[in-house]
Amino acid sequence: MRRRKILLGHVSVEKYPDGSTSFNEAVVSGLKPVADLHLLVTDYFGKQRTGPLLEETTVHGIPALVVRPRTGLAFDLTDAAFPSEGVSEGRYLADRIAEYASSQDIDLMHILQWGYLKGCLFEAALRARIPFVHTPYEYWSVCPQYFLLQYGRTTCSGPDESGRKCRDCMNHLQPLPLPRAPAPYPRPQETFRQKLPQRLEWRLERFLRSDFAMKLFGPDWEHLFGSTFGRQWDITFHLRALRHYLARAARILPMNTFWARELSEHLRVPLNKFTVCPAGVFEAVRKLPKGDRFELPLHFGHPHRVSRETGTFLVLDAWRTAAISREQGILHIYGQDGSTYLLREQGYDDLIRSGSVQIHEERIGDRLDEVFMPLAAVISAYTWKIGACGNIHAIARGIPTIAGRWDYPEFERESAVREGVNALTYRRWDMDSLAEVLRTCTHDPGRLERLYDRCELPPGFTHKDFIDRYLRVYEDVLSCNHDA
Repeated sequence: MRRRKILLGHVSVEKYPDGSTSFNEAVVSGLKPVADLHLLVTDYFGKQRTGPLLEETTVHGIPALVVRPRTGLAFDLTDAAFPSEGVSEGRYLADRIAEYASSQDIDLMHILQWGYLKGCLFEAALRARIPFVHTPYEYWSVCPQYFLLQYGRTTCSGPDESGRKCRDCMNHLQPLPLPRAPAPYPRPQETFRQKLPQRLEWRLERFLRSDFAMKLFGPDWEHLFGSTFGRQWDITFHLRALRHYLARAARILPMNTFWARELSEHLRVPLNKFTVCPAGVFEAVRKLPKGDRFELPLHFGHPHRVSRETGTFLVLDAWRTAAISREQGILHIYGQDGSTYLLREQGYDDLIRSGSVQIHEERIGDRLDEVFMPLAAVISAYTWKIGACGNIHAIARGIPTIAGRWDYPEFERESAVREGVNALTYRRWDMDSLAEVLRTCTHDPGRLERLYDRCELPPGFTHKDFIDRYLRVYEDVLSCNHDA
């Protein structure tokens, strides 16, 4: 098997404690020894970019094209796209990326995440006439609010054709309930006069979000309404373009069958275009010593950024419901800068002040051994992800995991989670079910200790297994392309 020339993109220049940037780094490190890699690099968070619009350089010793877009690029760069500066710059960048791919004799393009480059990556592959595969990043490729919870609370079944369902959901997001502690003084009551401006504002927004206003004003007026008023045209164009690009992909590589079926159904892309490629552990690891991790208080970890879609709020609500005291257990939340403030704003100040919840605002992706060392279990509650950083990396180190139970037949072979072997499971997205598991663990620490004794990663989830799955897809696509 000859070494293939693979253009991988985009890869972020920042570090991040969890999620797509860590995944991208793992793909790069795994493919570097076995393929002639070229990288498309940009900055993930959309900071002010300085330097040339495009620049050929090397990143981590790998040839790379650095892209620094100046505008908010459009996702839809097809001929039917609504004219805008984001479309113009996006098409220009797509042409330049296509020229780079052709000049380097690239065999195949693997689009990992599009991020701020949006439709540029797909459009570049089509313009260069090279086959491309795409790894969709769970919920956020089809959900403008990024967490696929309809109205903010209940599971969404996916977008509709027009984007109206997304618009209605975004316009009626249900905020997380904030507990109000009893006050030792009477709370003032708002008068009708005080409530009137808020009610008028709500009714005006409701009109501007209506179908009548959409038809009356059209997309040319959207900037006057602002993003809070729906963005239905934006959503419609995005879904239409995503369907257009994925229908032309050589292969789509989700991490589980559940997500493959969701994308296939809601974007009307044939299911035979999907090849499931579960992720694996991103580096060689060893089982951590038992130590005193199963003595009270038990330490639990949630090693994901603080957000609704990573399940942080579900875990905290379950912790509160379980009524676990600091003497029984301590929950460690690992998140980004500002996590403490965010959680206090969301109504978890009482848990933080009690000492039973500790917030760590720090990057942990490159020191998981240190983070997992005192933990009795790692809790995973990702809304739509199965693997996530916590599950598989904890299991590989011998740390039991507490994970949501998925109800589709292929789950066990696509996930490293094994009930009673390396994990305890709860009903997915069910706060009370998770609270019951946490409560039983603190009452009977031996339950987790027995799991630790036999906790191991099942076959098929090493870094090599993960990369080999991609290599087989590449060969299959290129051989089919050659035959065609």
